[in-house]
Amino acid sequence: MNTATDSLEQGLQHLMLDLRQMKNFCEHPLIMARGEGIYCYDIHGKRYIEGVSGIYVTNIGHGNRHVIDAIREQQEKISFAGPLHAVSDIAVRYAQRLARITPSGMSSIKLLTGGSEATESAIKFARQYHVHTGNPGKYKVNQQPHRIPRLDDGRHVGERPGLAAETSVRALSQWIRAGAATQLPASAVCREQ
Repeated sequence: MNTATDSLEQGLQHLMLDLRQMKNFCEHPLIMARGEGIYCYDIHGKRYIEGVSGIYVTNIGHGNRHVIDAIREQQEKISFAGPLHAVSDIAVRYAQRLARITPSGMSSIKLLTGGSEATESAIKFARQYHVHTGNPGKYKVNQQPHRIPRLDDGRHVGERPGLAAETSVRALSQWIRAGAATQLPASAVCREQ
């Protein structure tokens, strides 16, 4: 082994990984150094097919030149516009594109970065709905399994794998309109599964 590799392996003592016993992981660590397309390479140069990318963030492949160029181009213009005070031109254009393809009556877009933020926003939207419709006392969130919203066909949101985000959004909006948003479950988050 070389000094750089030894240093990386020793550095694992500062990390906690998901669903891993770190003591066991540190005995035979898998430390990735780079990626190209569907492949990842560990610090020893061994190549792996990146099989879990779809559930995380690299389903477009590693080192995707089109994405890298688009990110670089946007970073050269503006990195971020805080949504409390402003909005970027690219965010407006993106919202317009999304609005053109969403179902009727669902063209208001809230851009978010992940599931936790989406859950928090859904709760805030439900609360605001009840304040504006004269029910300010409705503010509690109840995540009991028997209160999970049902789709038009009777299935629960999240009951089958691959349930489309559109269906979850539709069910959530139906549920809020029905006044049941005080029992908003985590499974009603607007995301693909």
